[in-house]
Amino acid sequence: MFQISFAQKSESIYIPSKKVQKEFETAKKYYSKNELDKAITAVDNCIKEDPFFGDAYIMKASIMVDLNDYCAAVELFDKAAEVLNLKYAGNLYDLYRFSVECGDYQKAKEKLLMMKDESDKRRYPVQLVDSLLEITSAALEIMKNPLQIEMKRIDYPVNSNINEYITAISADEKKLFFTRSYEDTTYIGNEQIIRIVDEVAYIAERNLTEDLSIWDTVYKFDEFYPQFADGRGITISPDGNTIFFVGCGWRDGYGSCDIYCSYRIGNNWTNPVNLGSNVNSKYWETQPYMSSDGYTLYFVSNRPGGYGKSDIWYSVMDEDGNFGEAKNLGDRVNTSGDERTPFIHFDARTLYFSSDGHPGLGGMDLFKIDLKNHEDKATNLGYPINDKSDQQCFLVSPDGTTAYVSSAAESGNFDIYCYLIPEEIRPVPVICIEGYVFDIVTGGKLNALVELVSTSNSNLLSSINTANDGHFVICIEDKVDFGITVSADGYMIYSDNSLSAKNISEIFEIGLHPLEDGKDIIARNIVFAHDSYELESVSYVELNRLISLMAKNPEINFEIRGHTDNIGSDAYNLTLSENRAKVVYDYLVSKGIASSRLIYKGYGSKFPIADNASEEGRALNRRTEFRVKLGVKN
Repeated sequence: MFQISFAQKSESIYIPSKKVQKEFETAKKYYSKNELDKAITAVDNCIKEDPFFGDAYIMKASIMVDLNDYCAAVELFDKAAEVLNLKYAGNLYDLYRFSVECGDYQKAKEKLLMMKDESDKRRYPVQLVDSLLEITSAALEIMKNPLQIEMKRIDYPVNSNINEYITAISADEKKLFFTRSYEDTTYIGNEQIIRIVDEVAYIAERNLTEDLSIWDTVYKFDEFYPQFADGRGITISPDGNTIFFVGCGWRDGYGSCDIYCSYRIGNNWTNPVNLGSNVNSKYWETQPYMSSDGYTLYFVSNRPGGYGKSDIWYSVMDEDGNFGEAKNLGDRVNTSGDERTPFIHFDARTLYFSSDGHPGLGGMDLFKIDLKNHEDKATNLGYPINDKSDQQCFLVSPDGTTAYVSSAAESGNFDIYCYLIPEEIRPVPVICIEGYVFDIVTGGKLNALVELVSTSNSNLLSSINTANDGHFVICIEDKVDFGITVSADGYMIYSDNSLSAKNISEIFEIGLHPLEDGKDIIARNIVFAHDSYELESVSYVELNRLISLMAKNPEINFEIRGHTDNIGSDAYNLTLSENRAKVVYDYLVSKGIASSRLIYKGYGSKFPIADNASEEGRALNRRTEFRVKLGVKN
């Protein structure tokens, strides 16, 4: 119950009729018993009978506070001040706080300026008031330029009259992972206590229709994956092969809540595995989210060594699947308050998160930051994405156009909404490339290393290991031209350099040939400058994979074979192809491959694999091949 502070001068300045006084005493009696409906009726009778009775407005304002109707409360306190001819009625700090809760930041600023003018500086310390003025001014600045969005509440059966929190979205946008929170409200004295009774994980599925608010099917996660029945905050890696979740009070836990994972093997999932002491601690770890790079896990913890109550941390996984020591994301992200719900976009650089420590509009606001741009600062996503309510759990589709968010803005319960994202807060748009790697002879799925390289600047775009079933998902910037190299122990390397993200619409099916004497590897990503034998930098990723292959298989030798198209004389093409083969030979030898394991030869235009009548055909004929020569170990 809110502590009523009646106007000190009201009774000496203005005395209502005995009838009003009696009704007011009745209102006070009901209020003391927490019978708020009856108290409102009585106090409304007072106001109707005598609209100049200030204490009646103050009492009704206090009842509105107890009912969490802060907008009505501020209006009534101001009305009390008006009829009592006072500068303000009630406690100024409370009036400031209620104005913020109402979302009226201009009125909140007015109350702060009144506090600043107060003669009793001990009551309202200048440093506190100045700090609150700075926060409130920032909120007003955010409100100046509202974003043009149309939030759409996702339909039943996703949302209900219970809290729903979105936790992940699949790379193909066909699956939505969320948690439904069952709560119990009790009172200790006059204090309302909300206790979470249970949290249940769900998956929603839909066809890719234009209406993002319609999801066809919802089912409990443990209906299909019973081993996760007690898991909370379930998320899934972009490739769909690893599930991360939180287990609280489990026997093998390090603290109150730990992060666990499970790996997909075929159609089955492994039993939950604790991520270990590098990630988990004796404190509280929650809200894991794996980056699309397949290696960096972001999560929330209240362990010591951070900047505030709860911080966002990260851990990088090595090639053996072990997570390294957790590191704090630093003060660009973390504050003295709470930072929660990290979502790293599929571009592997744009982090969205919630915080009550950065300047915002009250409660938990949503922010974004480019982690790879060290000059970038956390940016408030703006109004109306943020408002006076708590906002949490902000996810963005791979192409950067659609947001999914949990918000309590409409009903007071958290529901899941979606909307198109304004350009100014979009991440880098990406496309997620899905595929499988398999043995071309047996059809069996393979563990393989998949690498993508930009053909424009030779940068390594992504490097990821497939799951046990050969499946992979790699997300790269939209409209990028790239080459792909796929390698696996005991198999010939696959490569292609004529791909573009804007044209990818199908699932890649990449067959690898087992290493076999006399077989040729066409190294599409070994590229030379035009009419030259100077290697382009994009070539070195594939050359280094070949070096690794030879190091692991000492019985393998290669004949390096250079080929050209038919433009130019035979003699010129023969010389050019041999020079190109020799440059490759020289590079491999310079990196430690014994010269006795290599020979090189140019074949000019003698062995075309496509029609030289078109540029597409000629491009295929300009190639470097590696003919396998199995022999004794060198």
